[in-house]
Parts: sequence; C-alpha cells; structure tokens
Amino acid sequence: MDCQDGLPDEFGKWNTVFKRFRIRVKADAFYRMFRALAEDADFEYAMIDGSTVKFRGKRGTQSQAIGRSRGGVTTKIMTLADALGNLVDFRLLPGQAHDLRGTAALLDGLTCGQFLADRAFDANWVREALSEAKIEPVIPPKSNRRFRQTSTETPKNGGT
Repeated sequence: MDCQDGLPDEFGKWNTVFKRFRIRVKADAFYRMFRALAEDADFEYAMIDGSTVKFRGKRGTQSQAIGRSRGGVTTKIMTLADALGNLVDFRLLPGQAHDLRGTAALLDGLTCGQFLADRAFDANWVREALSEAKIEPVIPPKSNRRFRQTSTETPKNGGT
C-alpha cells in the first residue's frame, strides 16, 4: 500500500476525496449520521457544558465558529450528554460567545427527568424552558441571583 499525501492509493486522488468530503459536509451528512447514532440515549437526566479549543489555522474562518477571546483565536464546543455521559448533541460557537448562546438549540425538544448544569446556565429563561418541558433543573444559583427558596431546597446555613 503506497501512500501519497497521507492517503492510501485505493481512495483515489486526494483532491477528489476532498471534494466528496466537502459535499457531504455541506449536506450535513456527518451530523445526521451522528444524530442517528445518538438516538438511543439514557435520559434519566441530561448534562450540559461548554469548553474552548484553540484554533491554529490560517484560512477559511468566514463561515466557521471561530472567534477571538482573551485566550486567542478559539472555538467553543457546547455539549449535551445523557445519564451515562454519552454525547447526545453539540453546537460549535465562536470562542468569545457565552455558554447560554448555544443552549436554546440544545434544549429544543429535550425530554429528561433532571437537567444538570453549572452556574453559567443559571438564567431565568433556561429555568422557565425546563419547567415548561417538565424537567427539574439542577443548576446552582449564581451568587447574584435573588429568588425565594422553595421548600425542597436546604438552607445554606443549615437552619430550618
């Protein structure tokens, strides 16, 4: 097996392979395959979080989720995982975007018992969307949040 440009000869010319790959990317074929594989998720609860990845490329940034932040040129990956920690869905955002920016698309059509998230996702509209979908939010409040304590929550000082 002879490889030219890191591609086995059986695949053909690298330019032809690249063109076929681009056609499938533009048609969302890979994302649809991912969604089909992620259909059998365990939604006892769902978890969401975001992470940034440093971008080192030089070209093609016009239509991609690449942004400039304090960490340099980065992309943020927002992920939704099931109760077993398996990836269910994801969104790519520019690195400077807040985590909440990609949350609405991930919450759309979600059905689970509980929704686990960190403080970055403590927003009124997220809690309202979860309540409408009959999902219990397990999100610690931000330090500046002011809302009445419900009977199911334990007081911070351990009192009654």
